[in-house]
Amino acid sequence: MRTDRPFSSSAILLAVCLFGWTARFDSVLATELADVMTDAEDQATFRWLLQRAEAEPEFHFRGDRVEWVGFEGQSKYDCGLVLDSDGHVTQAYFNKQAFDNKELAKLAGFKYLHYINCQHNFGRDKGGPGVPRSGTNVLSGAGWSAFKDHPIRYMRLAGSPFDGEGLSAVAGIKALHTLDIFHTAVTDDDLRSLRGHPNLEEVIVGPMWDDKITNETLEHVSHIPNLKRFKVVETYLSYDGGLEHLAKLGDQIQKIDLGNTVVPPEDLQRLRQELPHAKISHAPIPEIGQLIIDNWKGADRKLRKWAPAEVIDHYVRAAKEQAP
Repeated sequence: MRTDRPFSSSAILLAVCLFGWTARFDSVLATELADVMTDAEDQATFRWLLQRAEAEPEFHFRGDRVEWVGFEGQSKYDCGLVLDSDGHVTQAYFNKQAFDNKELAKLAGFKYLHYINCQHNFGRDKGGPGVPRSGTNVLSGAGWSAFKDHPIRYMRLAGSPFDGEGLSAVAGIKALHTLDIFHTAVTDDDLRSLRGHPNLEEVIVGPMWDDKITNETLEHVSHIPNLKRFKVVETYLSYDGGLEHLAKLGDQIQKIDLGNTVVPPEDLQRLRQELPHAKISHAPIPEIGQLIIDNWKGADRKLRKWAPAEVIDHYVRAAKEQAP
C-alpha cells in the first residue's frame, strides 16, 4: 500500500478492515508517522532503527489504534515499540540487536520510555554473549548513561555481555524500580553500584552457576533502601555472610525467590524463621539435585569449583533417593 499523502485516521481504519490486525507499509511511509507516533524524536529514532536493521516498518493495531510498531515479518520481541494513547513510545522490546555503547545514545531518543526489555544484546559481528577476553567491551552497557533522566521504571538486560560499567550507568537512572540482570557479566563487586539507589524495589540476578554472584551480592543489595523483592538463581548461598543480610531487612523485604539456588537446608529454614512475613520461594531440593546430576548449564562442573562439596552432595543424594 503506497501513498503520496500522509497517514489519515480513515486510511488506518481502512487498513484494519482490509488486513486485520496488522498493516504493512513500505519504506516511503517510514517518514509519514506523525498520525501514529506524535513525537518527532520518537519518529527519528524509529527511522534510525529501520535504517540500521535494513528493515521495513510494520504497524500492529488494536481496534482503530496502532498499539505497537516494529520490523516487518519479525516478532514484537525482536523489535517492538509500544505506543501510549498520546502516540508516545513508552515501552521497547529488543532481542539480539547488539546496541553498542555509542548506539545507546541514539536509542535514548525515545525519551518517554518507562519500560525496556533489551535481552541477548550481542551478535551483529560485535561479539557473543560473553565479555570479550581482550579489548574494549563495546556491549558493556555503559551507554545506558544516556537514559539517566528518562522515566524508566523497568529494565531487563538479561543474557548479555552487560558488565560493571553498564551497571554503574544504569544505577544513575533514578526512576528505576525493577532491574533484571539475569545471565550477564555482572559480579558481586559490581552490585556495589546499586547501594543507596532511591527507588529500586526489585533486583533479579542469576550467574549460571559461576562464582560471580555469591553471598557478597546480598550484602550490597541489602543497602538498597526500598528493596522489596529479590530473585537470585543458579548459585550457592549460605546464611552466614549472605542470607543474613536479607534477614536484616525485616518487614521491608516482601518476596525472596531463591529458585534453584543451592542453599544448606538449615540456612533456608533459618531465613524463613527470621522473615516470617516474607514470601520465600525455593525449588525442591531433589529437583535441584537432579539439575546438578544432569550438569544442567554446567551446574555440577561449575559449582564443584567453589561451593562446599558436602552441600552439593546432599542435594545429589536427595535426587537419587527420590528417583524411581
